[in-house]
Amino acid sequence: VAFELVNIYMGASKPYFPDEIFREGIRRWMIFTGWGVYNNIGCMLLFCVPCAFYLCITQKNGWIYNLLGHLLFIAIIFTNSRNSILVGAVLYLACMFFVCRSPKNNIGNVIVYVCCFFAVFVGVIVFRERIQSLFAPLIEEGLHSSGRLNLFKTAWLEFLNAPVFGQGFFGGVGGTGITVGAIEMMPKLCHNTFLEMLSSCGFVGFIGYIYHRMQTVKSVLVRPTIEKAFLGLCIASLLLSCILDCHFFLIGPGLSYSIFLAILEKGNEMQGVNNLPCVRLAKEMSFEQTKKKGGF
Repeated sequence: VAFELVNIYMGASKPYFPDEIFREGIRRWMIFTGWGVYNNIGCMLLFCVPCAFYLCITQKNGWIYNLLGHLLFIAIIFTNSRNSILVGAVLYLACMFFVCRSPKNNIGNVIVYVCCFFAVFVGVIVFRERIQSLFAPLIEEGLHSSGRLNLFKTAWLEFLNAPVFGQGFFGGVGGTGITVGAIEMMPKLCHNTFLEMLSSCGFVGFIGYIYHRMQTVKSVLVRPTIEKAFLGLCIASLLLSCILDCHFFLIGPGLSYSIFLAILEKGNEMQGVNNLPCVRLAKEMSFEQTKKKGGF
């Protein structure tokens, strides 16, 4: 995905007219796979950022993975997906917190951070006007330009019309146009998970979703390990981006989310989080033994 962006913006393939893109600002629709794909690419890259920084603090020569994490974040910026850039910035700071508090590869990681911040500082000063013109469309466009506010209002009105059980996933706001025969393959896309659940499943379904979210948070926080923390960041990247987008209800991100949950639950099973005797045994272990098992 990152190489595709390089291909487009650096002129490796002439059909994308990179000079025109840089002259008039990033035009997201010129990414060849179609309308809206810049948000999908941004979401996929979001999954990868915590994974790179996890390897940064667990593998030998972790500074290499630190560089990879920075390159992925730069790729997110060049997708011009506003939502992904915002969530990516939060993820970047969260990952930096874990990296800085880890004693492994500490010197190499500090050097990478210092060099990256210095490079960004110099780049902003030297290429300030070029950067402003490049990202001007990103700053000037608002929620109105993407039609998000109209979707939110419509979804809320639909919830008020059917507050208990909602209007179903394929009723109301309108179909996605993705069909096989006469069967619609995707639910309506309200571009907000909470409003999607309220309008589709009503208050009953919304309470079920909130309960599921509470279970997810509990799975990450009970007897935390560094692996669970970064899995939590991967899951959070999807959920936060879905405040203004619809990835949670699409097939690819949905499968990725399910895989993250499965790995998280398998880790809890191995820790004995859902097994009371194992939990009691863990409480009897010394702090050093628990630390060796992978706890913070």
